[in-house]
Amino acid sequence: MTGTDLTTSKTNERLAKAEPGSLMERLKNAHEGKGEVLLCDISASMSGQINFNEPTRRIDALRDMVHILQNSTTPRIVVFDSIARDTHSIPDTGGSTNLAGALLYLNRDPKPKRIVLISDGQPDNADMAYSEAERLGVDISTIFIGSPGEPGEQFLKDLSARHNGQFTSDAHALERPKELADKVTGLLSAGNPSEEDSTIIL
Repeated sequence: MTGTDLTTSKTNERLAKAEPGSLMERLKNAHEGKGEVLLCDISASMSGQINFNEPTRRIDALRDMVHILQNSTTPRIVVFDSIARDTHSIPDTGGSTNLAGALLYLNRDPKPKRIVLISDGQPDNADMAYSEAERLGVDISTIFIGSPGEPGEQFLKDLSARHNGQFTSDAHALERPKELADKVTGLLSAGNPSEEDSTIIL
């Protein structure tokens, strides 16, 4: 047995023993073709309040939503700020919004077949993010949780339109974590949207 075969064998062993809800189970799902990825923006701006009337931080509300989501499904979860990484839970905020780097990170084995991106802002380099999304070549749905009219809203709308996804805009989405979790579950398992339902306002 070669060194490569031995490494593959050990990896398959670990995947087979993956505990329910664990990061390893998400990677197992990805290897088995269950390639849905929830891509979460945890950049510094996510440390801000949801809105003026709600003191809860956006990142804490996102964490609540992911916890609810994990009670019913086990998507692969990838977070990004300056760098991207797989995770089991949502860490605290920090860094820039390097979406291009996150899409580059996903463009490797196991490659996703569908992405749901949750973000509150404009990426560091929109042109580079568009370019990496094109190279990745998978369906991308987006959920914008910033203030209406911000540049990031139009960017996410354009990104999902270019990549066969649905766009959801709601500045208050994180105030309703159960509703948002249900929405994400639907997007992760959705087929190709029709033109009529490609934009959703919660």
